[in-house]
Amino acid sequence: MRYGQFFPIAKATEILGEKWTILVMREMCMDGRRFNELQRGRKSLEEQGMVVRRRIPGQKGYEYHPTAAREALKPVLVHLGGWGLEWARHTILDQDFDAEFLMFCLERSVDADRLAGSAAIEAGDLSVEGDAALTRNISAWLKPSIFHDSKRAPIPA
Repeated sequence: MRYGQFFPIAKATEILGEKWTILVMREMCMDGRRFNELQRGRKSLEEQGMVVRRRIPGQKGYEYHPTAAREALKPVLVHLGGWGLEWARHTILDQDFDAEFLMFCLERSVDADRLAGSAAIEAGDLSVEGDAALTRNISAWLKPSIFHDSKRAPIPA
């Protein structure tokens, strides 16, 4: 959409206001690189200089890498997500809970090289069951979310 205004918010919204753009940028902030992770909004983001498509060496597929423009946007996205945690949490509906998406996010949060950091167990927000050798040191292999420092509003009753 073009607003026809030379105003910073209008110009930024022309790039970021597409239906899936913010979510694609979120995926890239969380290290998503493959087409299935980024499928919506890819072409527009390439045209706007937000991502660069590169062939995966030795494979048929492509990965999408952030440009300097996308890297500069990351703090904005983190603040937007933080705002959502603090001020939009009351709008969560039962149908917003998606176990498959949660597992997808958790899967890419595992640092296979270190199998770092979740204080949720210590805070009592998360309990983990399983092999004691893995559950005892979960903070050594589970990377924190990009929103780990954001304030959280209490979950409504």
